[in-house]
Amino acid sequence: GVPDCIYLANAGLYLGKSEVLGTDRPIFVIQSPCNAERQLENLFTRLLALRLGWFPIEMKGTFEGMADLICVDHGKESSRSLLGFASSRSDPAVYHELCRVAERLGINQAEFPWHRLEVLTARKENKELGYHQDLALLTLPGGKAAVAEGVFTDDDEARMSTLFPGGTVTVPRAEWMAFAMN
Repeated sequence: GVPDCIYLANAGLYLGKSEVLGTDRPIFVIQSPCNAERQLENLFTRLLALRLGWFPIEMKGTFEGMADLICVDHGKESSRSLLGFASSRSDPAVYHELCRVAERLGINQAEFPWHRLEVLTARKENKELGYHQDLALLTLPGGKAAVAEGVFTDDDEARMSTLFPGGTVTVPRAEWMAFAMN
């Protein structure tokens, strides 16, 4: 099959502005795709980031942008965290490294809550189907989420009520397989 073409959610991740670098240019983490065919997109993404006035950086490990690492609003004032996804196309160690980079760069925690990271894991049998978090989970306002049935491990499904205190809606397997969550 043909890998997904340039889908901007996969292009990278906005970190915010760095106090350490002393620039008003926002920091943008360029993707490091799993598939070799998609690595050609990095040049386009670097050029796009520069054209938009952003400061591009890249991680060493596999990282597929906002498709796998999102900022979640838990429905309470100042209650946000990062939610990473361990699947067939992501390396959870990169999320931890990205948080360390954000801390070292002095990224504002209100913009990018690097101090609060949670990682969800896809079930082994669903890692190829739910290869991106945005195919398996749709965050909604008020600390709510729509969750694809059967994608996440039992432990992570049990954590959903803590991560999304506003409640979750389960999307049946046949439906998310046909339409995904993004």
